[in-house]
Amino acid sequence: MDSVNASNARLMRAIRRELLDRIAPELETADARERVAFMASVLDYMAAEFDLLPALAAEATAEFRSSIEQVLPLMPANGVNEKHSNDTNDIDALRQLAGHLIRSLADTSGQHTPDEHAAIVRAQSRMASIDRDWLRRFEAARENRLFVHGTTENFDAAPREAITAASLTRYLRERFLESPLITVQTITPVPGGRSKRTLRIELANSDPLPGHLVMRQDLYRRTGSASVVNEYAPLRFLSGIELPVPKPVHFEPDSTALGPPFLLVERIEGRVPGSYFGMDITCPAAFLDLAKTLATLHGIAPHTLGFDGPAAAESGGRLAAQVEDYWSKWRGNSLRPSPVVEYAYSWARREAAAESGPTAVVHGDCGPHNLLVQDGRLAALLDWEFMHLGDPAEDLGIARAYSDTMMPWHAFMTAYRDAGGADVPDRRIRVGTLLHYLKGTVLVAVSARNFAEGKTNEFTKGANSYTGLRRIEMKIVEFFDVLGDAESQS
Repeated sequence: MDSVNASNARLMRAIRRELLDRIAPELETADARERVAFMASVLDYMAAEFDLLPALAAEATAEFRSSIEQVLPLMPANGVNEKHSNDTNDIDALRQLAGHLIRSLADTSGQHTPDEHAAIVRAQSRMASIDRDWLRRFEAARENRLFVHGTTENFDAAPREAITAASLTRYLRERFLESPLITVQTITPVPGGRSKRTLRIELANSDPLPGHLVMRQDLYRRTGSASVVNEYAPLRFLSGIELPVPKPVHFEPDSTALGPPFLLVERIEGRVPGSYFGMDITCPAAFLDLAKTLATLHGIAPHTLGFDGPAAAESGGRLAAQVEDYWSKWRGNSLRPSPVVEYAYSWARREAAAESGPTAVVHGDCGPHNLLVQDGRLAALLDWEFMHLGDPAEDLGIARAYSDTMMPWHAFMTAYRDAGGADVPDRRIRVGTLLHYLKGTVLVAVSARNFAEGKTNEFTKGANSYTGLRRIEMKIVEFFDVLGDAESQS
């Protein structure tokens, strides 16, 4: 079996080298090169499963079994029994069992005495600590193997389906009868997105439309993010008060020959300063602009942006509700076990319940992957599909995940408060940061579920069940490492 595993790993790495060394340099578009890089990343993780995991898992399996045995007496009568722990000998099965135990203990914590509750928290923390150690060892070994045998590559890749210049030209001429000569000259896929298709479009004879546009289009998916239908009216309002957002110029609310609903916005020049996983450039002035933009957004009356009804009048508890919403979606869609994710949800539930904040309209995804920076300043805050009624700590937590490479956090918060933002406690902002990663677990879980159930044939969807989740797990590991350092110094 070891020789078979080694052979499989060599084959995957050979394919990876072929993709990166022979195929990628011949590709003409950034989207195609990015897709190849993602394929190479998937192959690397799969190869590591074959030739690195068996030896690394030996110590972790023993630790998991020991911790599980200590937890079983705390479980209710209808919980996991000892037979399950005796039957689990591989690392994936043990991680799955540990994740189930952490989740079950979180759900039954209110049924225990204070001493039992303290024991449950310790047990959850112990299993999560073992999982974090295991993830660190595996990731370090994988990266070391990459360093020795080849370079690392970008993670993001985006599924794309073809919309041709001819088909879009026909659509625009039908919608804009006063411009019978309007012509689509070029269509360029924008790499990086997963929940929306994004295309750059250049027009000729374009009056009344601008000559340079961006299309954002829904994808047919099992579940997940909101439709562009929900973005159009808010973007019209926000661009009207001169917030740095794309200005919408056309909205198609129905499915057409081009596919699902979409909107067209004016193209804004600029550079995306990073990805979900970190910053690529330093742009402190842009982050100060982000602080001011978020302060303005959080101060807008919800009904102005279309949030009406009783829910808009509710205050407090939004952070806790978001944790529960994401956890429910994670539970309903996840295919792979992850004790560290289950522990993160359990920790976030306890922290979010400790104190509540005001209700505001939040962007919900204001990381560097959704920023455009031009000449060091914020040119646009993009992708408003996750906008919802929430706690301002959500947006601030996302900003905090990236701003430490830009400036001291107190400088960001000073700019936020000076622009009208409230004084949000660090405790809630920390939950907001973790919530950013937990949202990522939902997105990769939904992608994996779509692939597993045949809702899509995009390999990126299936690969996200492992490759994407593993990278998010490592961000959660980093979060708790930093949290532990901060608490030890306080």
